[in-house]
Amino acid sequence: EGLTGDAVTQIAKGSYGNKTFYAKWEAQSFTLKWDPNGGTITTPGSPEGGEVEAGTPLTAPTVTKDHYDHTGWNPEVPAVMPGEDVTYTAQWTAHPYTITYHLDGGNGASNTSYTIESEEITLPTPTKTGFTFAGWYDSSEFNGEAITTIASGSTGNKEFWAKWDIGTYTVTLDRQSGEGGTASIQATYGAAMPKITIPAYADHLFDGYYDQTNGQGTKYYNADGTSAKNWNKEAGTIKKRG
Repeated sequence: EGLTGDAVTQIAKGSYGNKTFYAKWEAQSFTLKWDPNGGTITTPGSPEGGEVEAGTPLTAPTVTKDHYDHTGWNPEVPAVMPGEDVTYTAQWTAHPYTITYHLDGGNGASNTSYTIESEEITLPTPTKTGFTFAGWYDSSEFNGEAITTIASGSTGNKEFWAKWDIGTYTVTLDRQSGEGGTASIQATYGAAMPKITIPAYADHLFDGYYDQTNGQGTKYYNADGTSAKNWNKEAGTIKKRG
């Protein structure tokens, strides 16, 4: 700028005197492209693209992509337009979503996360003493069908509630040489033992059923066949005393 006259290409023969020459430069233009790479440009870049003079200040556009987080551009966007054709490509990382398990006293499932790119996820099978696992549900009211997997391509935070059925167990009554009476019962975990008919043994008085021999351990039945303790095992045999 500010240069006048004609361009000088040579000094003629016979010229004299000191000479000073000033170089004049014209900026070259190069192709600029913003590639959202599957996303959407929500605020245009500056310049928006096309033929741009080298040295022009650059401002990257704002981009979005459903279920992904924008992590930058490749190559990194410089402050000014470089002296070459260039495409800046948006980089994305799949957005993580949480998986929360409500176990209601059970064990065997830990909160974790997944993305839209995750393979199909099979939900874990938890355990709870005295209960049978009856499935995962996406509401605490256990509405609808039990859920076993999270399909590949799913999105959004997930919450699952474990449904439990109270366990019922066959308990054998070991009469220890006694005769008659109830041989086995169905005990419900956490509930009183059902009434039984007591066995008979000559010259002996029935004292109850215990979980060890000779009246040792925990007593589950009284001498009259009524419950002495709520059932708290997942299987077992209890033995009479007397």
